[in-house]
Amino acid sequence: MRSSFRLRQWLPHRGHLPALRPAALLQADDSQLTCLVLNTEDSSQHALLLRTIKRQFPDRSLTVLSLPPLQSDNAHNTLHHQLSQWHKSAANRIKLIPVCLLSKKNTPSKRCWFDQPKQTRFQMGQPVWVDLAADEKTASLTETTFNLITALSKHFERLRNISFAVPDTDREQLIASTLKWEKVKLEMIQASRAQRVDIAEVKRTARQILDSIAANPKPITINIFTPLMSWIWKSICSHLEIRGIERVLSIPKDHQMIFIPCHRSHLDYLLLNWVLHKNGFPLPYVAAGDNLNMPLIGRLLQQAGAVFMRRSFRDDALYTALFQGYMKVLTDARLPFEFFIEGGRSRTGHLLPARLGLLNMLLDNQTRQPQQKLAMIPVWIDYDQTPDATSFVSQLNGQPKQKESLLGTLKSFRLIKRDLGSARLAFADPLFVTKAGTDTHLTAAQIGTEVLKRINQQAQITPNTLLALAVLDQPKQSRTSLQNNLSALLAVSGHLTDYTPCPTRQTADEIISAALQRDQLTAQLDQISVTPEQMAVLWYQRNSTEHCLLLPALYLFLCQRLHNPHALNINRLVRLIYPLLQAEYYLHNDPAELTAKLKKQRQKLLDADLLKAASKRHWHCSDHPAVVILQRLAEGVLIRYAILLSLLLKYPGCSRTELIETCQKTGLRLQQQTGHPVALYADTRALEHLVSLLIQFEIIRENNNQLTLQNLPRDSADKLRDLLPEHVSALF
Repeated sequence: MRSSFRLRQWLPHRGHLPALRPAALLQADDSQLTCLVLNTEDSSQHALLLRTIKRQFPDRSLTVLSLPPLQSDNAHNTLHHQLSQWHKSAANRIKLIPVCLLSKKNTPSKRCWFDQPKQTRFQMGQPVWVDLAADEKTASLTETTFNLITALSKHFERLRNISFAVPDTDREQLIASTLKWEKVKLEMIQASRAQRVDIAEVKRTARQILDSIAANPKPITINIFTPLMSWIWKSICSHLEIRGIERVLSIPKDHQMIFIPCHRSHLDYLLLNWVLHKNGFPLPYVAAGDNLNMPLIGRLLQQAGAVFMRRSFRDDALYTALFQGYMKVLTDARLPFEFFIEGGRSRTGHLLPARLGLLNMLLDNQTRQPQQKLAMIPVWIDYDQTPDATSFVSQLNGQPKQKESLLGTLKSFRLIKRDLGSARLAFADPLFVTKAGTDTHLTAAQIGTEVLKRINQQAQITPNTLLALAVLDQPKQSRTSLQNNLSALLAVSGHLTDYTPCPTRQTADEIISAALQRDQLTAQLDQISVTPEQMAVLWYQRNSTEHCLLLPALYLFLCQRLHNPHALNINRLVRLIYPLLQAEYYLHNDPAELTAKLKKQRQKLLDADLLKAASKRHWHCSDHPAVVILQRLAEGVLIRYAILLSLLLKYPGCSRTELIETCQKTGLRLQQQTGHPVALYADTRALEHLVSLLIQFEIIRENNNQLTLQNLPRDSADKLRDLLPEHVSALF
């Protein structure tokens, strides 16, 4: 067998070398050794995998282990021996990744390694981690081997049921199935009677509507797009980080996968679909606004999987039935689907409240057919430079949104010349919705909120976020000052929260130099400043991860501004504000555990030298450079609350529209006074969400479209206002 192995390893390669997918599983991590495990003794597959690794990952040191059938004694003995060897060589933290050679027909390939067709690939499964040093204290090596064999068996079983081809579903068949749905037939009959036209005419209209809705995936289009998108991402992104893709691998095959990303840019669905395709997953059907259904572009997007929908169709019963019917046939076929739960791109960088139309349709179809199982996968997407941020700020400042057009799309190719820095994409824990599942008791609104919480939970505090914090605190400063402030933030940011810090080996000076190269900052001699456009991009970037640092920032702010910064006083005010912060920023912490969380947070601030003990249970802020920067982060959040509550005190009985308009005018005056180029409090949808939350928490009562304060002491708004700077409180 060994001679055969050597012979085949060095034979000239005459066929296609299959890819190893998903490649994101082999990103650098804290494992001491990464081992790819084949469940076969076929030496040709072993040799083929080695050649694939050498070609695809020339810089990675990867080990390949071939195991006999896992239920046999030979598999147990082979793995036990290998673990023993690793333990002796001090390689204790090991990542085992099951690998299977799959063909397009979704069956393990038995072809010889030098005769592989192009439609095969090595598919990696969910990794299994083992810490031999830790396991040695609690279990024997034999027990560890048995547990690994059990886990690998489950993962190999899932691997053999993975499909990686473009969904091979006939478009005409999906449209025909939609037209046969009882609800669609009923709506066509009612439309025929209401419009007094022949039913055949209504059917033709329904067919035309479905033609505009239905995707038309074409493998040739996808195969053209893939290398084009690979070139584009390499041109505009210096680094792409993918996290959590093993969570997608863990989803059972009898679930329809529903990808739900946050929405910051038109690049979002291009990035997500490219990542899925490059890592071997079937491309999802993507809900897209019909404003993108332009000549030529719309047809190409449909061939890439776009499902076009009107922005609003609540009053069109036939269109609603047709769209829901099309969604139903996609669910019946378990075809992966993707939609943006926020309904549109965020203009501020914060997550927008969930739009529940599509989610209600999915849940309604699942209720009609309880055997259908849904796996909703929240996805966090972030860029060092969000390409649309400047236009978003222009819209907040009152300029109209530019309508999508073919010419505008062609002009957007100028983006290729820009450097967006790093891009990050993270898959959160899936939310399973099944008849027997624990999530079925949740309403659509609760599921939408939970999805948004899981998206925000994947956020990272990036070097660019810290740069934005340091620059926005002082828009004009010396490079030395900025470098000191950024270094201070880099030193403490990874110790302040439970959010995953973004790993970086860059120094503050290197981060500043990279930002200057990307034209995020302006340098004149030793002075660093920002133009209004640059400030808009930094402001958007800071907002997208603001929630990660909100609790430590709020604690430091209250400790500094309260006359009596006793722990009880700080905790009391945080408990008053925190439920609102949690709902607005989709924080995942349990309010019932807030006291313990605050105690833990205070200890982190003490350990980071941001907080000092003045006396027993009395605290004061240190002179650490990061303290003032974080305090101003909390100050901006509290200003918005103070404006709303103070205006309600001043104008009791005003309508919701009047309150939002007055709040925007006050925010505009504040913007003019501070010289900030961004209308910080002008986003109507964000303000509407905040007012709805105040009503939900019974801080505001709405009666006959009149708003009044309730369940809030009159001096609470005054106390909140007193915490703010004088130039701010003077506005109201």
